[in-house]
Amino acid sequence: GCDVSKMSAATLATLTNPEVIAVNQDPLGVQGKKVAFGSSQLPNSSSDVAVTNCTSFSATIAPERLQWSYNPQDGSIRSKLNGQCLSIDS
Repeated sequence: GCDVSKMSAATLATLTNPEVIAVNQDPLGVQGKKVAFGSSQLPNSSSDVAVTNCTSFSATIAPERLQWSYNPQDGSIRSKLNGQCLSIDS
């Protein structure tokens, strides 16, 4: 939680973003939770992101269920947190 009378505009934008809300409003009623996240800044200013399955059972981690959306039409990846486009260099 946070004190809504003192939250920043960025926090308000994140908390009211419909795509962020959708990640946490699972149709089965299972609340979303942060499991594991890692990132690193590369010399060319791009970032690597790692997603890890921390459970004892096998699971498929589908990028479209995480914090970004992939557009196969143009190859763009957009953050659901701030709406900005991300770039991935191969």
